[in-house]
Amino acid sequence: MPNYLLAQNPYRFKTMDKYQRLLELGTNGCNYDVETEDIIQKLQDWDAKYGIELSEVSSDSVLLNFKSLPDDVTELASEIYEFCPDTIEQGFGCAEDMIEILIGLTQEP
Repeated sequence: MPNYLLAQNPYRFKTMDKYQRLLELGTNGCNYDVETEDIIQKLQDWDAKYGIELSEVSSDSVLLNFKSLPDDVTELASEIYEFCPDTIEQGFGCAEDMIEILIGLTQEP
């Protein structure tokens, strides 16, 4: 049975140890009104769908690896951008680049 953290803040929910670092750092996207709990919920959703591994966590960013990806990554790319526009604006540069990289990941052996 996984360990759970019960936060004293009534707006926080149970979260698995995997996400503890986000809580400790208060990881957020305050420029988009995204709180730590929103990030954890989205990561849990992606973990359930694709499996994820967190590789870097800071107060304003999370670097993750997907264990699997859907055959058509366009919808996932749109979902990523909708949740965090900085993935394009401060990262990939344009949605097509992100989609191209995700497609490349689905074709790796």
